[in-house]
Formats: sequence, C-alpha cells, structure tokens
Amino acid sequence: DEQPQKSFGTQLFRLSPFLSFERLKVKLSVDMVRGLAFGDTDRVASGYRMLDIFDDRGGLGFSGLRLREAYFSYKTSFGLFKVGQQVSKWGMGILASSGRDRRDRFGEAWYGDYVARVLFATKPLGFMSAPGVIGENLYLALAADLVVEDENAILKDGDKAFQAIASLFYRHDQNFIGTYVVYRDQEDRDGDRLSVTAMDLYIKLCTRLQKGRPLDTVLGIEAEGAYLLGTTDKLEAVYAPDGLAIGSFGGVLRAWAFFKSIGLESSLEAGYASGDSDMYDSKGRVFTFDPDYNVGLILYDEVQKAVAARAIEDASDPSRLSTAPKGLDLSATSGSVTNTIYLFPGIELRPGRLDTFDLAYLAAWSAAPFISLYETFRTGAPANPYGAPAGDHFLGQEVDMSYMHVFELWEKTTATIRVQAGMFWPGGAFEDVQGKKPKVVSKMMASLYLDWR
Repeated sequence: DEQPQKSFGTQLFRLSPFLSFERLKVKLSVDMVRGLAFGDTDRVASGYRMLDIFDDRGGLGFSGLRLREAYFSYKTSFGLFKVGQQVSKWGMGILASSGRDRRDRFGEAWYGDYVARVLFATKPLGFMSAPGVIGENLYLALAADLVVEDENAILKDGDKAFQAIASLFYRHDQNFIGTYVVYRDQEDRDGDRLSVTAMDLYIKLCTRLQKGRPLDTVLGIEAEGAYLLGTTDKLEAVYAPDGLAIGSFGGVLRAWAFFKSIGLESSLEAGYASGDSDMYDSKGRVFTFDPDYNVGLILYDEVQKAVAARAIEDASDPSRLSTAPKGLDLSATSGSVTNTIYLFPGIELRPGRLDTFDLAYLAAWSAAPFISLYETFRTGAPANPYGAPAGDHFLGQEVDMSYMHVFELWEKTTATIRVQAGMFWPGGAFEDVQGKKPKVVSKMMASLYLDWR
C-alpha cells in the first residue's frame, strides 16, 4: 500500500480582484480550486510529509478553497497603512515567500505565508525640505502579525503565532538593500512554544553596460542571508530535555549577466543552509529555506522529502524504537532546502518575446553529516538513510531543463505552457553498506497557465 507518486495532475484557479482609487486600494485574492485533480497519490510515509497537498485526491472541485489576501491600503501624506490578511514576503524568499510562481525558477510554488497584518510604511527622511536621492528612496516599515498559515503554524488548527516586524530598506530603480528583523512568539496546539528572532539582510544590485549597442549587457548580483536566534521546547535532545536554544544560518548568492542582443542570460547561484552535527547538545542549528524557494526539481523537492519522511516513520514505529524523540516530526523537510551547500549554474535563452529555454546543473553537499535519526539510533553511530556510516557529504548532481511559450490570446489574456524535466544522480551520501547507490531519479512536469488581467 506504499506506492510512490508516479504520475498525477494538479490544478489551481486563483481569483484576485482589486479596486484602486487615488489613495485607497482594496484587494482580494482567493484560491478557488487547489490540489490534486487526478492520478496517483503518494503513500510512501505519507503521514510524515508536512505541507503536502498532493496526498489526497480532491477532484476538480472546490475542496482546496483558500483565502490568500483580503486587505485595504491607504496612502497618506506621511506614509502608507495596510490592514488585513496579506502574504508575507521578503527578498529572495528563503525566509518568507508569497507562494506565487516565479517562472524564472524550476518547480512550482504551492504554499505561501499568510498573515493577518497591520503595517505602516514611511520615508523616515521625507520630512526634510531637500531629502535627496537617499531620502526619497529610503523606507521604514513596521508591522504586527497574527500568522494565519505558514510552514510552522496553522491558525485554524489551534497554533497561535504572533510576529513583530521592522524593516529599513533603500530602493531605487532595480537596486535594493535592506534589513528585515522579525520576532516571533508561538504556542502550538499541544502547548509547545517557540520564541525566535530572525535577522535578514537582502541586497540586489544591477547595472547596464553598452546600452543600445551590440554588447548591450545587464549585470546583476542578488544575495540574502538570515540568522535565527531563540529558544523552543517543540523538540528536545538527549542532554536537553527541556528544549533547545536556536542558532542557525542560511543564505543565497546569485550573480547573472544578460546579453540583450542575443537574449542569453548566464547565472551562478550558491546556497547554504546550516545543519546540525551534534544530536546530543542543547543547540539546534538546522536552517530550512521556505518551501516555496525551489532549487532544481528533484533532490530537495522529491528525494530528500521522501527520505526524511521515511526516517521519521521508522523512528516513530514502537516496534523499532520504544520512544520516539519529541519533535521528531519537525525534521520533515516538505521539499525545502535544508542542511546543504549547493552550486546551481544555469543559462537561459530568450530568442524572442514569447519563448524561453532554461538549462541548469546542480551539485550539492550536506552541510553537516547526512544522517537518518532511526539508522543512527539503530546502529549507535551516525548513519545515513541506508545504514552506512555518515561520512560522505556529497548528495549528488542534477541536470534540469525547461521550455516555456506564451500565447497571446487577446488583449490582457495569455496562455503559457511550460515543460520541465530533470535527472538526479545520487552521490556518496546515499551509499548503502555495500557501497551501492540508488538508481538515477528522473522527473518531468508540464504546466498550463491561463492569465486574465
């Protein structure tokens, strides 16, 4: 009864009406149809994969109805107020993501972070008679949130999470530099608590060379880094029965060059998400990217998600372990990037306005030893998911390809088809005790987007 999900179809119908006046804007966004429409359901450790909307067949109906946004914003002479349910997003999206598809990345974004928010944003130097370029483009934003749903809390299930946010940033043309600090206090439905502060720095810089000439080129660099600091009793370690101190870091750096005359962009992305090399001390070091930040198609989104779920299922079986560690279920990755170092170079070709070809290569290593909790408990030493000593950090390599074409149906209405495919070759971190690696994993997906504006 535990069969992998080999072929399936999903659907999403999103309605986003808005009203806009001189100072007032009202927006509503609702996912009317969302989830699995037909095909296989995934029954491999299905009870231990968090945030997976593809386990149950909802059909072509409204079972996936979800309110994304319902807010109003009002602009005054001294700032902007925005009140209501909103998506929480910042920077490249490793900490907070809107769940909106970025078609310049592989995979699909399905989740999003939703909050009931009161926000005020202003230009702190705007009162000056001559604020200059910096004063005109420097912003301060303050917000208070009640989390409706994200990867850590679901309000309707009884989780209560509150956030206080402060952000100071400079934005001019395509350039951006800013800080984002958020304090979160959370009490889960079972009484467990989390108190954490996230400090995030995001930078994006672009410049254009030889504008209008044969060597017309856009150069850019984008980076985001986040550090988490706090405490929680949601999970415990052998020598920390009362909970853990949190100290983790994650970051992404991406550089690109777009040669406009030939429609070619080359890019290199490097990422890091800290892991935990000591299971027994009182500090939690694992950093996990937001599940909507996709890196490739297979390693993180398919392989690591299934491996982590299987390890939790094995460790939760009382016939294998008499008592499962508290918080074991939190090690489910939901397809997120975690405990890793990766390099992700790629090229994108846009021969015309309506076609896009992408080719990318992914090489990844684990930041800390790649271990299975169950196999480690079973063998008495750090072991990988196949019971072999956890010594090799190389997770493997992946090649991904994508083609996208936009059909202009009529004014402000388009249809977009996108086909993505990838192959993943497992590395030494997946070797079993005989030194054998799992088979090559392949994936293909096709998408159709209809946009009315």
